[in-house]
Amino acid sequence: MSLNTPSGSPQAGPPPEALQDFPVWQGVTEAYRRTLANLPHFPAAAALPTVLTVILNIFWIRMAVETLAAPERGNPILLVALVLLGNCPYILFAVAWFRLVLLGEARAQPRLFSGWKLRHWRSLRYVFAMFGIAMVAGMVATTLLTLVVALFYGAEALAAEGGVGEGFFLLAMLASLIIMIAMLRFSFVFPAAAVDETYGLAMSWRHTKGQALRLFVASLLIAMPFVVVTSLVGGLFGSPFAVTGLGDGTGAAQPEVSFGLTYYILEGIMVVLGYLMTAALIQMLGLAFQLCTGWVADENAGPPTRHDGSAFS
Repeated sequence: MSLNTPSGSPQAGPPPEALQDFPVWQGVTEAYRRTLANLPHFPAAAALPTVLTVILNIFWIRMAVETLAAPERGNPILLVALVLLGNCPYILFAVAWFRLVLLGEARAQPRLFSGWKLRHWRSLRYVFAMFGIAMVAGMVATTLLTLVVALFYGAEALAAEGGVGEGFFLLAMLASLIIMIAMLRFSFVFPAAAVDETYGLAMSWRHTKGQALRLFVASLLIAMPFVVVTSLVGGLFGSPFAVTGLGDGTGAAQPEVSFGLTYYILEGIMVVLGYLMTAALIQMLGLAFQLCTGWVADENAGPPTRHDGSAFS
């Protein structure tokens, strides 16, 4: 396994920047095609992560309802911890699927449980690092926007309906979108970690120069069909769980959350759809990683190829 320079020499180290632009439409169609080809491996890769995600979601919903009913007795830190812990099943799946995508079926066929290894810890560390970077960037952007609006319009303008208040909200949403796109420049660390490649956030930032918007558009094109299907499925079932005993928000009543058979069916469908979408996104990101960095599974391997054997470009 190596990161090649344009000359193809692994000894020279990785290239200083992207070797080529990621072709959005070709990349998306190829990602879908390869995901469909790899579907026989999906049950083994997604079975355990799906079960873990459903269990964690149940705990999160119960705690969220209790926190809303009685905020003074809630534990927001534990809620955030559960959200972060929810990344672990996805990391289990992502590592297995990235290895299948990059190393091939013969060398990295997914299993029901392959253990939690150093590559999983590295991926989790990158998730936390990117979460921290995004949080800091968000706080800085919000602070700067608040100061600018307060300086020119006064602090009371932020709370006003319409005008400046709505403008501030739109600017905050735009800043969030920019941060989200910028985070994609760190995304190459995940395929690299899955195949035990020596790679870091700084190197990913260099290799995705000029590619972030392309990766964002490709991600949208892949995600949109799944979002539409998920919305339709959710609309057919309605609310899958019942909440009773909310009281008046003073904590006098103890809320109860009941999950019927409908919940488990719907939650299972939604989570499986989520992992199918993740599989397609991973396939796209794996292709982008190979094309932009020149990564190959071994020194004799060629570039990513189509099903007919021709080079993918």
